[in-house]
Amino acid sequence: MHTRLRKLLLEQMYRDLRDLDLSLKESGYYTPVDGSFSAWNGEQGAIFKAYSLVDQDEMKDYFANQSARILTMVINNAEPIIEVMKADLFDLDIDQVKLISRWHNLVEQAIAYKKKKVSGSMKSLEKFMEKEGNEITYEACFTSLDPNSFDKPSSDYFTNKKHELMKGMYKRCQEIAAEKGAAQYKKVQNIFNTYIANTFPSWPKVPRTPQIEAEVSWPVLQDLFEALKKLTPGVRAAIKNTSKYNQSWKEVEMFLTQLDATQEFFRNLFCTY
Repeated sequence: MHTRLRKLLLEQMYRDLRDLDLSLKESGYYTPVDGSFSAWNGEQGAIFKAYSLVDQDEMKDYFANQSARILTMVINNAEPIIEVMKADLFDLDIDQVKLISRWHNLVEQAIAYKKKKVSGSMKSLEKFMEKEGNEITYEACFTSLDPNSFDKPSSDYFTNKKHELMKGMYKRCQEIAAEKGAAQYKKVQNIFNTYIANTFPSWPKVPRTPQIEAEVSWPVLQDLFEALKKLTPGVRAAIKNTSKYNQSWKEVEMFLTQLDATQEFFRNLFCTY
């Protein structure tokens, strides 16, 4: 009789927790208006812009509203269920253990935030949305955002929310890098086509007679190499991985590889560049 009652109680609580879990997934808490950061061009205030907010004051109001709602759901509705389900009264299967573990962590993070503790994943999300994420610019993007950290799966709700924002920002940074890289490539291409094509060291074959007048000047080569330097491996990877440019990447890569070889030739020859 007691075993049957325990089983019925477990089934009821598990259904209630699954309903809460579904409600949380469908709630859209902390979800930005523009998760792709398409309106952001690398300046400060990326998170504000993604949420269509003006400044930190508006973000604080928004975060407080979202947090109050999720705290009610987690502490008032989920915590009593979790306290009973994690007791040694029930024989749990894997799915039940995973769900309870996830929500137990949610309860702990919510309580820590409500007690105004300075650590915890909910507090970390708040800091990122209100301050840290808005200080990241395009110039600092690839050093401030590390895919090795935010691409790792996490069972923590607030950590995942933070990682989603970081992924969106990083992808937008790659798009900006590709745009800037494409413009820089055109500059390199223009210098080459205007001043260097069909002159030494770009002759297709060695001329039979000296053609000093066809040699490119060293200052022009320096301008080319300076422009080429800005097409870093990271920028090139961004161009390659952006759908707008990846179809023509092989031709671009071949051209840049030839220029890299030319630059290396002169570096070794003069050891001055």
